[in-house]
Amino acid sequence: MLVEPRSWRSPQSVPYQKPPSECSALELAAFHALAVESGEVSAVGLEEKIQAAHRLIFSVHSRPLTGIAAVKNPLDSYRAKISRKAGVALPKTEWPFELGWVFVAPAARENGLSKRLVACALHGLVANIFATARTDNDGMLRVLRRFDFLPYGADYESEETPGARIQIFKRAAPSS
Repeated sequence: MLVEPRSWRSPQSVPYQKPPSECSALELAAFHALAVESGEVSAVGLEEKIQAAHRLIFSVHSRPLTGIAAVKNPLDSYRAKISRKAGVALPKTEWPFELGWVFVAPAARENGLSKRLVACALHGLVANIFATARTDNDGMLRVLRRFDFLPYGADYESEETPGARIQIFKRAAPSS
């Protein structure tokens, strides 16, 4: 079950989630633009990856979009590549989703928005999920730990940010 969507131009900075199929063209374009602005993802094939996500999370405030996150359906090739680099297995049957594209616009930072985005992303999710984060991104590492994500495997060199290291984290589904 998804959180009820709020108005696209809501004056509140309360994240909402919805599947990509229910997003407007404006929402999808704004999500794509902010994901690219993060500098952490390649724009190549990003539109298709956004469309393939399980759910997208948006936060709006004084500008059209202040923060994003997603519960992604990662490509098998990506899953195999990061598994190989980290020296661990992430079988799709056990780890179907990836928390990703968590980004807060610079002007909206230091207000706990990334925690709210991640909380919204995980709300109602009853499956195992993994995430990746740069090892020097202390804020994201704190958020992941707060939501019970644990490091998994060895860190590895980032393809998007030269000199940076990436760590996989995993979080088991909540017990019922």
